[in-house]
Amino acid sequence: MKSKVLKINVEGGSKFIEIEGSKNEAIPLTTLQNEVGGYVTTFNLRRIGLPEIDVYVDEEGIINARPMNRLATLLTGIHRYGDALWGDAVFCSHDKKGETIGLSDQQLRLLTLRLNRIVMRLGKNGGAR
Repeated sequence: MKSKVLKINVEGGSKFIEIEGSKNEAIPLTTLQNEVGGYVTTFNLRRIGLPEIDVYVDEEGIINARPMNRLATLLTGIHRYGDALWGDAVFCSHDKKGETIGLSDQQLRLLTLRLNRIVMRLGKNGGAR
């Protein structure tokens, strides 16, 4: 069985994808590295009310001149702290042991709702930054 995660690419496209791992099996680090295109760093989303969701991005995204991931930056709220996410982003969950796992159905719905709100807001503002 594979795990569902949310991937947001730098062009602003988002989709739920299935990758290695399951509810009983951790997602391999190498799989996350392949999805973001480099070494990974992670951010937990507890500050925006999503404590069991983490986002993985290329640790050296800005150094490797990856484009800013505007949609992932807005979804995580990291822009409020004067920062941004660079390159593709993968949203996962974690178990009680801290192992990276796929998103639950509830987490998938919650992320979809938040993404839709952001996309609507961007559309109403004509894509203004």
